[in-house]
Amino acid sequence: MTSKTRLLLVLGCTQRCGSNHLSWTLRQHPAINAVRHIWEHHLVTSLHDLESYVTNVTGRWGKGWDPDGTHARDLRRSLGTGCERFLRGLARPYDGTPRYLLAKSPDARNLRLLQEYLPDAVAVVIVRDGRDVVASLTRSFNITFDEALESWQRAATALLASEQERVPFLRVNYETLFRDSEAETRRILRYLDLDENAYDYDRIDQLPVRGSSTFGRGQGPVSWEPVARTAEFQPIGRWQSWSPEQLDRFDERVGPLNQALGFPAGSEPA
Repeated sequence: MTSKTRLLLVLGCTQRCGSNHLSWTLRQHPAINAVRHIWEHHLVTSLHDLESYVTNVTGRWGKGWDPDGTHARDLRRSLGTGCERFLRGLARPYDGTPRYLLAKSPDARNLRLLQEYLPDAVAVVIVRDGRDVVASLTRSFNITFDEALESWQRAATALLASEQERVPFLRVNYETLFRDSEAETRRILRYLDLDENAYDYDRIDQLPVRGSSTFGRGQGPVSWEPVARTAEFQPIGRWQSWSPEQLDRFDERVGPLNQALGFPAGSEPA
């Protein structure tokens, strides 16, 4: 793995947005390698801890030591370089030099700090109808409806703030990727400046399902083992079993956020 290989960070707006599916979709391109062993790195999720460290360290420096903030910026870049080296050390064996090394994480809340620590990384963030995210969170992690609402509210607010701050990343809608996989995959590959014709698009619909909150799941916790995809796998519209009270509560608390991300409110299908 050489420095010519750029880091590709596949991130979910939050858990249950489809970052796993997006990751496996992009990994089918021959110019994309991926890390192994650490399936979800959570490095972006924890960048605020590094920022607290930098603030603590530089706050102890004497007046006039870093008048223009150059040394603080260098410290951030150095810490980010250490994170990148860690990921590069996890790269799968690859014959030649890939264009990208893909590393996945289900949380993009600290996306705004990415340019400070990993300025050469490319970020692709997948979002999903908040109603389905909340429904999946409650089924997957045994949390309450209100806890799931709060989790999604924080994540959606942070992502919209990153867009307003013009943080560079590509936003992908899970629903579009699921319904029109070839067209959306081509759009992502163009963003990454990769050869669209080097991809076997027939493979997308053959990819197994991993980590579904319902499909192929037994009585235990969510499993990340691959399950053959069939026509029964329908991840869009899981919220339709909600009561009118749950729909009202969603709309009252986070309906405008859902619409700001391009998704419907109320009982309108996505």
